[in-house]
Amino acid sequence: MEAIKIENVHKTFRSLKKKQKAVDGVEFCVDTGEIFGFLGPNGAGKSTTIKIMMDLIKADEGKVLINGIDSTDYRSRKNLGFLPENPSFVENLTGMETLMFQTSMHNIQKREAADRAHKLMNLFELSDSADKQIRKYSKGMVQRLGIIAAIIHKPDIIILDEPMSGLDPVGRYLFKKTIRQLNKEGATIFFSSHIINDIEDLCSNVAILNKGKIVKTISKNEMKYLSSAGYKIIFEGNAQSAAKAGKLSNVNGVENLGETLYAIMIKEAELLIPVLEKLKELDLKVISIKPIRKDLESIFIKLMRSAK
Repeated sequence: MEAIKIENVHKTFRSLKKKQKAVDGVEFCVDTGEIFGFLGPNGAGKSTTIKIMMDLIKADEGKVLINGIDSTDYRSRKNLGFLPENPSFVENLTGMETLMFQTSMHNIQKREAADRAHKLMNLFELSDSADKQIRKYSKGMVQRLGIIAAIIHKPDIIILDEPMSGLDPVGRYLFKKTIRQLNKEGATIFFSSHIINDIEDLCSNVAILNKGKIVKTISKNEMKYLSSAGYKIIFEGNAQSAAKAGKLSNVNGVENLGETLYAIMIKEAELLIPVLEKLKELDLKVISIKPIRKDLESIFIKLMRSAK
């Protein structure tokens, strides 16, 4: 089932002097129960797309469905959590007061709300600042509070815009741990980022956006395929037999790893078995076969270049 469906969404911002196409025919689907990444450079149109999803701005064309309900219908957000790119709160309220106000909008009983707030503030290491006014919070503390506010009512769908912006390493670790746990409990999570490692670490599917257009949507399995750069075969032998292995067809030379250990590289999976058979003929003992992978950053850069 589709938790989020975006169909041919367009948005152009107009001023007296010019028009700027921010979103240009964006389409993708987020299945229920997955962690979906929305990746793109700054200015790609990620936040504009999310604001349309949340009905904060209107699309010029196209539609967004959340749990099958049009996003312009308030009922689509009944059980949804949202963290904007730059969360902002009433600065004279304390962190605890802010969370109690948040839970009141979802008709959560005060005792239950206070229990959830204390647990989450403890999890995100904000307990010592629970009774401080938000104006005394650092940017990272405000970001952590924003994450808590987005999940405290236990929504089915969580939409996060650059959720790790301003977080220190501890905050990033706590965020990732929490997201994995929420997803394990059944929550659908959609989050945008320009930080490739965060997307690669968490997501089962990734939509790559550039200049308002979806360049490509990549599944975890496709990511593995695109990231494949060949294999490294480590074997045991002597210098003479290793030299022969390095001259085999489709092998890119030989590397001496020390003493009797050597390594050769091949680029394509279908070459693996023939090369292993040749090594056996040379009476060489294969120690290990390691896949060589490019990271998502390499794939991203390649796709960006091909899209120009």
